[in-house]
Amino acid sequence: MYFAMMAVQSARGVPVPMYQDAIAAEMVYVFHNAEIAFAIVEDQEQVDKMLEVREQHAPLKHIYYDDPRGCATTRRKGCCHTKNWSASRGAAGRSAEVHRRGNRKGLARRHSGALYTSGTTGKPKGVVQTIAR
Repeated sequence: MYFAMMAVQSARGVPVPMYQDAIAAEMVYVFHNAEIAFAIVEDQEQVDKMLEVREQHAPLKHIYYDDPRGCATTRRKGCCHTKNWSASRGAAGRSAEVHRRGNRKGLARRHSGALYTSGTTGKPKGVVQTIAR
């Protein structure tokens, strides 16, 4: 999870970690609220949840999974093993250059992540964390 969050941050995205044991119906609100377009999950169980979420949240176009066991039958559009998503040296270099240019432009604050409550007292509440450079 932490490496996935760093990868998203490196791509200038905002990671939104979620409770692994949450059911798909509970996740849909967060996906809508945070405008999530892709998910990085652990295994087949989580892929199945994301496929359910995608039925109610069309912007979820890409689902990347780390553990391929059981995922061989998941040849659905937008599902991909994380090994096929690895950044090439060229992409890593471009990402570093994006950061250097952003820092030169004076981008002092960045969103480092969005964290949501479990929603036990109503709809989940989100907080966006920022970092100063």
